[in-house]
Amino acid sequence: METNNSKELVQIILNKYSELGYLSSRSMFGGFGISLNGIMFGWVYENQFYLRANNDSVQVFKKLQMPPLNIYTGVISKLLQYYCVTDEIWHDSHLLNELICMSIEGANKDKTEKKRLREQRLKDLPNITLSVERLLVSVGITDIAKLRGLGAVKTFSLLRQQNHNISINMLYILSAAIRGYHVAMLSEDDKRALESEYNQE
Repeated sequence: METNNSKELVQIILNKYSELGYLSSRSMFGGFGISLNGIMFGWVYENQFYLRANNDSVQVFKKLQMPPLNIYTGVISKLLQYYCVTDEIWHDSHLLNELICMSIEGANKDKTEKKRLREQRLKDLPNITLSVERLLVSVGITDIAKLRGLGAVKTFSLLRQQNHNISINMLYILSAAIRGYHVAMLSEDDKRALESEYNQE
């Protein structure tokens, strides 16, 4: 890099790529987040510039042997989805520009996808009526992403903890909803497997 100071490096990046749009930086976790129009795509940490990766770009970054950002939190080291711009890449302006654009595109794509998932109502899923949606919200499951993240069995366990009278059919309903089809399409083998998994909780 061209400087031994993280703040100077941040300013170099902001000046060099100002034509991309509104670039800004903010202090975070001992480094500086770099954002374009409010969406973070880069990180300056210990005088190194890191680019944000997503599922589309992570293999490219790894192939270029860009080391991942590793932050020590005081107890453990935490690997993040940011990859270091090496000196070789830093001095290859064309490649660096491509990687920055890739990182920005990925960050925008991730934000759009998260927003889409947040805006989807639980009742948009098969089998999920308004009353079932209310039950799910009552145990903190407010969107489809949370339901899918927990899975049918753990979600059913939460509901049962709140109301022991909830039928086992709710487990089938949740599982089919997550899979995207009507509960009537769930096979007897699927139901037995779900019951077995629940009983092992």
